Amino acid sequence: MPRKTKTNRQQHWPRGVLAWYPKAGRALLEVVVPGSDGKKRRRKEVPVASYLYLNEAIVKFRKEVAQDFPTAPWEFAVERTKRPQSFREFVTANRTLLLAQLSERRAELEEHIINGHLLPFFGDEQLVDLTDRHLDEFLVAISGKRYERKGTQRPYSEAYINTVLRVLRKVVRRAVQYRDIDAFPFLAKGKWKEEKLVKNELSDEERHAFLAAFNDREGFKAVLEAEGVDTAHIWGGFDAYYRRFAALKPFFVCAMHTGLRRGDLLDLRWSDLRGDFIKRVMNKEKDRTADVPMSATLKKAFATLPRRGAYVFHVAGRRLPLSTVKRYFHLAVKIAKISHPFRFHDLRHTCGSTLASNGASLPVIGRVLGHASTRTTERYAKPSDEAVKLMAVFD
Repeated sequence: MPRKTKTNRQQHWPRGVLAWYPKAGRALLEVVVPGSDGKKRRRKEVPVASYLYLNEAIVKFRKEVAQDFPTAPWEFAVERTKRPQSFREFVTANRTLLLAQLSERRAELEEHIINGHLLPFFGDEQLVDLTDRHLDEFLVAISGKRYERKGTQRPYSEAYINTVLRVLRKVVRRAVQYRDIDAFPFLAKGKWKEEKLVKNELSDEERHAFLAAFNDREGFKAVLEAEGVDTAHIWGGFDAYYRRFAALKPFFVCAMHTGLRRGDLLDLRWSDLRGDFIKRVMNKEKDRTADVPMSATLKKAFATLPRRGAYVFHVAGRRLPLSTVKRYFHLAVKIAKISHPFRFHDLRHTCGSTLASNGASLPVIGRVLGHASTRTTERYAKPSDEAVKLMAVFD
């Protein structure tokens, strides 16, 4: 019904009937949601052939509107059987939609969080009954949980708890979007855990020691023997094993000089190398292309690699196995005698930190690393010793 249409409201019509046109057999209905001070209302034009059916039409429309606002103080019981009432029912009915358009790894993570944390705690709670009290109790519960890793019980990190909260909020917001609840139930802000910023970047000396490890034959042998490996009886011989280890040095040079993630490195193809740049669609960022400049050292490293197939890093033309990368990275860290915690992803942090320490601006670092936000890049701005010495000008 157009807005310009004038209503012909009559006092004897049922409440909620704005206009009724007997000749046209149409009626304009309006329902104001109780408790909203008139701010929430719905209008609908329906066919009504006789005055006798006006009351039936408005009652039916009120029940339809009540489905969208089930928590409002209606004068009748709201039928909610058409929609899931509990958290578990909603997740079960919409699991496919909740995990849609996610990478395989992210979908696996969110499904684990839903099954392992959210359903056990919120499963039997009705969506319309959720409050900040439930959220506070959940935070206390998950903060006290432990998981086993390498034979020891460890608490969940602040970053992981925040990830769980994001998944919870995502599920509840979908319930709002799908009209299963009227409004987002969690009112308080600032429930996020303060994450500890872990900085395990390598120093200049450690960077050189890490790459030099791939040329240290005696150090390689010593580390293997310290792990209980009989170097005299290695399948294929020790020399062949060492050559395979040393041949993977360009992979780690590329990781340190470009900041590419491990998955992007494993998927790197010769077609991605264009002139002085690596044009790469980042796996994690989805459709975000990074133009990564190549250093002279990296170009020389690429020149030593045999071209067999599409992949830059390969074994007999096939994609380099992840297990090989993990094993050789572990050995290189031991040979370089890096004593502090150091993960493969910290090579990416080392790249960003090294660029920042040598004067690169945050926007430039962000473009090299393929970041969507400068806030992510800020964690790489680690000042060098020279930058600290410059502060002496204020003394």
